[in-house]
Amino acid sequence: MIPLDQPGLTTKRLCLRMPNGLDAPALLALYGDAQVMRHWSHAPWTTLGQAHDAIVQAQVERAPPRPAAPGRYCTVSAAGFA
Repeated sequence: MIPLDQPGLTTKRLCLRMPNGLDAPALLALYGDAQVMRHWSHAPWTTLGQAHDAIVQAQVERAPPRPAAPGRYCTVSAAGFA
């Protein structure tokens, strides 16, 4: 994975980077195409808002974990989180 604090990976033919708001129209064009989406588990997108939501979700998923608030902690037991 590309760390969030890195600009991405760029070669002569490829640029890998985190999506941003300017990518929303291109994402809608791709994910809104019924032919492209015919084998996906969800219907094609129909609004630009769906593209923006996906960008925000990608950024949230890639965000570093936030430290626990002072005085708060999480313990792990054999049964799971406590």
